[in-house]
Amino acid sequence: MDWSLVGPALLNVLPTIVVAVAVIVGIYLNAKWLKAASPEDLKRKEILGYVIMAIKLAEKAVPDTAKNAWLAKADKSMQVFIENYTKYEGQEPLAATKALFVQLREQVLVELDKLKLAKKEKEAAATLAATVIPPVS
Repeated sequence: MDWSLVGPALLNVLPTIVVAVAVIVGIYLNAKWLKAASPEDLKRKEILGYVIMAIKLAEKAVPDTAKNAWLAKADKSMQVFIENYTKYEGQEPLAATKALFVQLREQVLVELDKLKLAKKEKEAAATLAATVIPPVS
């Protein structure tokens, strides 16, 4: 085999390979961009902002000592969501939007509970470490 011909042959094919890779990367990036900018994703992010605001206001408005506090907070957060959504969007939320709100609210509350539990465990460990008395020899 004449190896002197391999180099020029590879150089002739190289531009085709580069263009093919560039096209594949371009298609991938375009698909990724279109997926990230989908209207459903934007709507979900918008509703998530309302969820966080409603949860914060409900936590402030309803004390933890109230009867059925979790139910009162859920009700208050829905009221706050409807008021603010109507105020900023100019129309009442549709049933699908309310359902999305409830779904996102539950996800946020689960994450908040995890954070609160981790904080309590960390505080308990710190308290335990502070109260341990070294053995007397």
